[in-house]
Amino acid sequence: TGTTEVSFTITAADLSSATVSASSQTFDGSAKTPTPTVKLGDKTMQEGTIQATAAFVFHYLALTAFCIFAVSFESIDFETCVSSVVACISNIGPGFGMVGPSENYGFLVPFVKWWYCFAMLAGRLELYTLILFFFPEFWKK
Repeated sequence: TGTTEVSFTITAADLSSATVSASSQTFDGSAKTPTPTVKLGDKTMQEGTIQATAAFVFHYLALTAFCIFAVSFESIDFETCVSSVVACISNIGPGFGMVGPSENYGFLVPFVKWWYCFAMLAGRLELYTLILFFFPEFWKK
């Protein structure tokens, strides 16, 4: 038993020296897939990192748009609809409009509250965990 104290600092990286390059290819009539390489100093980004990041951003935006679409059928204004969905998915607290800092979600109908519960679970479980539930191939491995 005891305590340990560690101090650290976070400094911004200078991205002016970062380089992005792609393998050179010659057109021969067939489809080509370039392989990008991102380097910062002597460190090279691992293959697949760009695709994984893009996939995460796509899933986040698609889930946000889907939830906004579902919630928009209720009679709440656009500002409240968008900010409340983003607040639920991102777990950031209050939204704007009718769900602002001095308001609450109590006036919403159960249908909308269930969508917000889904959005909060999706945001808390980091999206990918939730997505894996819907792919039986993952459970077979």
